[in-house]
Amino acid sequence: MIEEGYTRTLVLGLARPLVLWLLHIKPRSGYELMSEIERLTGMTLGPALIYPFLHALEKSDCIAGRWFERAGRKVRCYSITRKGEAVLGGVRHLFRSPMKEMLLDLLR
Repeated sequence: MIEEGYTRTLVLGLARPLVLWLLHIKPRSGYELMSEIERLTGMTLGPALIYPFLHALEKSDCIAGRWFERAGRKVRCYSITRKGEAVLGGVRHLFRSPMKEMLLDLLR
């Protein structure tokens, strides 16, 4: 269906800012991020999509990952960095600009 294509494109376009925002709230693993994105958007972004986003954000120093053990398993947990907070601030600024009017109208 064509509407699903638009929705998926929108979610994919917002995936990096969404990941930064979720990590701003609290550190999370890749699995936790996938689950929360699905809860928020109703769309599944599987490992083949989310992990490249995480690697790119980590490579650009927007997030930092560290390994820890949880229930006997090694899990990588990601947190936002100062640079990531600055990038997220730029996204917030964009959404507070005249674009905010469009977003608010979409919510009606």
